[in-house]
Amino acid sequence: MVIELNRMDEMDFLTMSISDKLDEIDVDVLDILNDDPYFTYDNIDQDPSEDKNYDVKAEIIEQLSLLHFADLSTLIGGLPLHKSMLVVSILGEDFPAHTLAETTSGIRDAILKNVGLKRFSLLLAELDIDDAVMVLEDLSETEQHEIINLLPQEQRDLLEHVFAVYEDDTAGRMMEWNYVSLNENWTVADALKFTRENRKSLPMLFYDYFIVDLDNKPLGYIPISTLVRSSPKLKLKKIMNPNYVPIPADMDQEDVAALFSARNFVSAAVIDSNGSIIGSITIDDVVDVIQEENEQDLMHMGGLSDSDFHKNLTQTVLKRFMWLAINLFATFLSAGIITLFSNTVAHIVILASLMPIITSLCGSSGTQGLTVLIRSIATNELTPANRKSAFIKEFSVGVVNGVIFGFLASIGSYILYHNLGVSIVLGSAMLANLFIAGTLGYVVPIVLNALKIDPAVASGVILTTLTDICGFFIFLSLATACLL
Repeated sequence: MVIELNRMDEMDFLTMSISDKLDEIDVDVLDILNDDPYFTYDNIDQDPSEDKNYDVKAEIIEQLSLLHFADLSTLIGGLPLHKSMLVVSILGEDFPAHTLAETTSGIRDAILKNVGLKRFSLLLAELDIDDAVMVLEDLSETEQHEIINLLPQEQRDLLEHVFAVYEDDTAGRMMEWNYVSLNENWTVADALKFTRENRKSLPMLFYDYFIVDLDNKPLGYIPISTLVRSSPKLKLKKIMNPNYVPIPADMDQEDVAALFSARNFVSAAVIDSNGSIIGSITIDDVVDVIQEENEQDLMHMGGLSDSDFHKNLTQTVLKRFMWLAINLFATFLSAGIITLFSNTVAHIVILASLMPIITSLCGSSGTQGLTVLIRSIATNELTPANRKSAFIKEFSVGVVNGVIFGFLASIGSYILYHNLGVSIVLGSAMLANLFIAGTLGYVVPIVLNALKIDPAVASGVILTTLTDICGFFIFLSLATACLL
C-alpha cells in the first residue's frame, strides 16, 4: 500500500528525522545547549578531523540544503529552541538569509543571540528593504541601531530614512523601494528594450509596469502579460489601465490589504505626499500582512501582544500575568454580587448549582455576537449605513435565543429538582440575560472602537465580566423576590 504524504506531513516527518539526528550529536554538546540554547556549535570543535559529530552534521546539512528557505523556517520553528539553534549553528555560513524573514520574532531573537550582531547584519544585508524592515521592527531600538550601523552605507541610509519617516504598520514600512516605471510616450518596443538592458538593476520579481508623467506621478499601469502581447509600435499610454489607485505611504497596512482584496491587485505603486511614486507593494507583502494581522487578533483575544511559544518560562509568565490579574479582579466582582444574595443562596441551596448555567450560556451567546462584530469592524463590513440594522439583528437574536433556551432551561431544571418556582425563575433569568448578552456583544466592540481601543484586545474580558455580573444579579434578584 502506497501512502501519499501532503506537504505538512512531509515537513513533520522531516522535522522528526532531523530531531532524531540531532539527538545523535555528542551528549556533551547537547548538555551545553540545554544549559545555554544560544551557545554556538562552531565553538565546540573547529577541526573537522577531530569533530566526533562530523558525520551527523554532514547528513543534516545534506538534508537541509534541499529545502526551500520557507520550509527551513517551518522546520526550525517545529524543533525545540536548543535544537533550532543547533541547526542554525551547523549550517553556519550556509544559513539562508531569507529564512530570517520567514521565522517568528521569537526565533529571530534566538538567532540574533546565537550568531551575533555582525553575522546577523550580513544576513540582513542580503534581504530586500521591506523584508529587512520587517525583521528589524521586532527588535529593540538598541539592537536596531547596532545592526543598521553594521550595514553597507546605501542600505543603512535607506533603513534609517524608513524608520525616521514612516510610522509602524504603514505602507511606507512594507513597500519595496525598487520598482519599474516607464514614460507614457514610450512604445512597447522601448519598454522591452529598457527591461532587457536594465535587468540587473530591476526587481527580481515584478508584475506591473507603472506609467508615469514627467514628474514621476502615476497615470496608470500595464501588466507584464499585456505588454508582451502588444504590438511593438504601440504607445504605452494606449494600452495602460488608467483605472488605478496608488497607495499613500502613510496608509495603514490593514487598509492596504483591504484595497488589494477589493481591487484584486497583484501590485500597486506607493506615492509620497506630492503624489510621486517612491516604491511598490506586491501581493506577497500583503499576504504577510494579512497573516500578521490575523495572528495579532488571535493573540489579542487571549490578552497577549505576540506569541510566546518560543519564549522561556520567565518571559511567558510575565506576558500572561497582567491578563490573568485582570480576569482575577473581574471574577471577584462577580463573587461580590453573589455575596449580596448570600442569604437567598443559603435558603435555596439549589440556586448555587444553577448559577453556572446562566453565566456559561450567556457568556457563549455574547461571545458569538462579539466575534461577528469584531470581524465586521476589522473587515470594514460594519458601516454607519448598516449599523442600525446590525443592532436590531443582534437584539432580535438575543430575544429569540432567550425564549428558546429559557424554556429549555426551565424544563431541565424542573426535571432535575421538581421545583416549579425555581424553574420559572431560571427560565425568566435566562431570557433576560441572553437578551442582555446579545446586546452587549454588539455594544462593547462598537464603544471600544469609537474610543480608539482595539476591540480584539479588550472586548472579551469586558463582555465576560458584564455578563457574569448581570447574570448573577438578575437570577438571584428574581429568586429573592419570588421565592423568599
